Amino acid sequence: MAVLLIVAIGFVVVAAMSDNERPPNKADPLDEARALDPCLVGNWKQEEWHADVDVGALTQRPDIGTVWMSGNGRFWTIFPSGTAMDGNIVVNYHGTSADGRTIRLSYSGSARYKMTTTNNKINLAGLDSTVDLTIYVNDTEIHSRQLSAENRDNIPYSCRGDTWEVTGPGPNDRARYTRQ
Repeated sequence: MAVLLIVAIGFVVVAAMSDNERPPNKADPLDEARALDPCLVGNWKQEEWHADVDVGALTQRPDIGTVWMSGNGRFWTIFPSGTAMDGNIVVNYHGTSADGRTIRLSYSGSARYKMTTTNNKINLAGLDSTVDLTIYVNDTEIHSRQLSAENRDNIPYSCRGDTWEVTGPGPNDRARYTRQ
């Protein structure tokens, strides 16, 4: 589930213009690249989440395999500056393995990101995290670790009014949030 981000740093030379020399109603391309959709600004609660999760890979127990997981409860606070907090969470997602075992992914803690949006895609640059993941099979803990705030790019999203939805990376993966 981890997505690696490779960042290339370039230098841009921008000629200084006075305000009256700038063409009217033209957005600075650098501002567009760092923009945040204002619809996303606010406090959000996850109402639903569904994803295929390779629990076998997470736990190094291939017998568990990929499990269709679902749940809700994450909270996001997104500031106009683009700082985003996936914070103060205690969330449990549930599923059943192919052989009938109950699987629970339990997350606690918070993470901070720098969020930008471009062409209806969210880009997250991880800043810091105190999130712990504990995995249970049939209510027995089998794995626990602290997670980093990972960089993730090109997450498809839509935001209208009081609803924000993301899809992917899998074809059936999605989450829906409502404004609080």
